[in-house]
Amino acid sequence: MESMGQRHLPLEGAYNIRDIGGYPAAAGTTTRWRTFLRADSLHNLTPASQQALIDYGVRTIIDLRFAQECSAAPNVFAAGGSVRYINLSLFEGSAPNGMGRQLVDLESIYRYILDERQAAVKAVLELMADDAFPVLIHCTAGKDRTGMITALMLGLAGVDHATIAEDYALTAHYGAELLATLHAQAAAAGRDMATYARFLAAEPAAMRNTLAYLEAKYVSVPAYLAQIGLTATQIAQLRRQLLSQ
Repeated sequence: MESMGQRHLPLEGAYNIRDIGGYPAAAGTTTRWRTFLRADSLHNLTPASQQALIDYGVRTIIDLRFAQECSAAPNVFAAGGSVRYINLSLFEGSAPNGMGRQLVDLESIYRYILDERQAAVKAVLELMADDAFPVLIHCTAGKDRTGMITALMLGLAGVDHATIAEDYALTAHYGAELLATLHAQAAAAGRDMATYARFLAAEPAAMRNTLAYLEAKYVSVPAYLAQIGLTATQIAQLRRQLLSQ
């Protein structure tokens, strides 16, 4: 792999591992390469791929999946000591629709995370601020839970909404094979595919609308982070880690 400037890391056993470095950010800066990675599930990573992530510099892996997902497909780093592994579920025990919450589309899920999962969002970001970098965060597809934490980090760095939405939408490209597999599994299980297909989408508009909702309700990403309980020092540390000097 290149030393810098490579967005997608094509590692065997995963589809959607991406570096969010190189995006134009606040005051003429850019987001730093080899600092923050986003990914889908890592349970099938080969030993060579695991070593590649270690060689890339990853020190901390934060798994945003809930317990059932982790037990069904354990992260390959969960039992080892090569990197620091932490599971912090962004949802309470299962997906929102499994908790009696009927959320009808992606935007409603993203608003649910912003409004009702603030303690979990705070826990993830506090962990990241506590000397976690370089860090990789992931869920199952690397799109929704991972996408929301990534959007908050990019927004904190001053990356514009259009770029954040474009980064979010890259899952439709790099994760296409994984999303097709999830679609087939849902169809085989007899799921309502018209509904399920909406949840597998990664349209930029979903993230743009979510960011507009955040600003309308909370003013800005830094204001949101302060409201959910992050300290000014933690917010500054996250921003400083993500931005190039």
